[in-house]
Amino acid sequence: MFLEADKRVLMEDIGLARFESLPDKFSVYRGYGRFARHTTNGISWTTNRDQAEWFALRTTTPMLLEAQMPRSAVMATFEYEWEVLKNPLVRVKKTNDVDLWMPAEARLKRMEELGKKLRAAAKRQKNLPKVVAAE
Repeated sequence: MFLEADKRVLMEDIGLARFESLPDKFSVYRGYGRFARHTTNGISWTTNRDQAEWFALRTTTPMLLEAQMPRSAVMATFEYEWEVLKNPLVRVKKTNDVDLWMPAEARLKRMEELGKKLRAAAKRQKNLPKVVAAE
């Protein structure tokens, strides 16, 4: 049902404009715990590396996945959390997987730093950061 939905119905104007401006292939990120089974086949991704790192650091075994996503795989884009929803039937090409493990105290401090940075970025701009085209 979601796959067949009209993108103009799924997204607000800013998300639709962002979707229409996406390059043919671009970098996406996903933060997860090391033992998660749904890494590259998950549907929720972000174009903001800091946002993905923040998600990863919420786990005790944080990992950051970077992949290349074709525009044709995108079902919707949203301003909140720089989110990109990927068609679950399409696989993305993993380009990097980073272990972000650090002691709990350092992890909490880094999450706080990232939270401040992300809030400031959201306040500074109504539009999303430019999506970086894949090489």
